[in-house]
Amino acid sequence: MWQDTVLTQYSASQKLLSIISTFDQATSLDDFTDEFITRVWDLTTCETYGLDVWGKIVNISRYIIAPIESTSFGFGEADDANPDYPTPFNESPFFGGVQETTNVRLGDDAYRTLILCKAFTNISIATIPELNKFLKILFYERGRAYCVNYRDMTMGITFEFELAPYEESIMTNYDVVPIPSGVLININQIVSPYFGFASDAYPFNDGTFYRE
Repeated sequence: MWQDTVLTQYSASQKLLSIISTFDQATSLDDFTDEFITRVWDLTTCETYGLDVWGKIVNISRYIIAPIESTSFGFGEADDANPDYPTPFNESPFFGGVQETTNVRLGDDAYRTLILCKAFTNISIATIPELNKFLKILFYERGRAYCVNYRDMTMGITFEFELAPYEESIMTNYDVVPIPSGVLININQIVSPYFGFASDAYPFNDGTFYRE
């Protein structure tokens, strides 16, 4: 309390005490502190400015390299070299033009994910238990995600749910994923529909095996 800081010889001066009390009320930091914690300090709730601050702290930019999405409606002879293009009616939109750059500015939610990855990498010892712990925290309530050591200088991360395009780009970024030096990482997504012989299942070379 500010009253404890007033010298004894001034403790009976009502005018001085009134001035100090008025100043204290005018400069109260209670509301500012709550807002600062919510919008800047707490990484789970902070907004654009707060995320930019955290990005500088962990040394990671909001811009990433994202793959060009080329899936669009067209005819088979248009581009035989690309297996994802073209697609038939009712599958994809019309071609929207050539994407001139692969540099993508991340939105707040995507940038939050990137910052969490980089922050964990800064303090991680890059073991499989550590990586599994990281995946459990990062994709909480999304589904199962786990790491597998292939024992040939490669590691695999399997997701039993579909990743957003920005999440896939982040998980293949060696600067922000806690992977041991010199180890190659493979990303696998197990999503429905699965391979099978039912009418709603995928044929050979398209679907993944079902994992209960």
